[in-house]
Amino acid sequence: LYFELEPGATSNFESHNYEHAVLILRGRGVVRLGDQLHPIKFGDTLFVSVDEVHQFRAADDDMLGFMCAVLDKDLRVTVHGEQHLTKYPE
Repeated sequence: LYFELEPGATSNFESHNYEHAVLILRGRGVVRLGDQLHPIKFGDTLFVSVDEVHQFRAADDDMLGFMCAVLDKDLRVTVHGEQHLTKYPE
């Protein structure tokens, strides 16, 4: 799945019942993994563990585009069927 955030926008602060890899394909920003913030930019990759709370934020002056890929072949079926999504207050 590909996502794009306008400058200064954030994704949901959420977790999933599956792990996934993320490839930054446009711009720059920050990813929040649990309580830690990490700068991200075009070309970076990261790994989000099962049930790890995470959020993406685009830089104030740049778009942020990223692709998420579920790594486990068996879990991909679950993701397209029933899945667990938990949103957390920011």
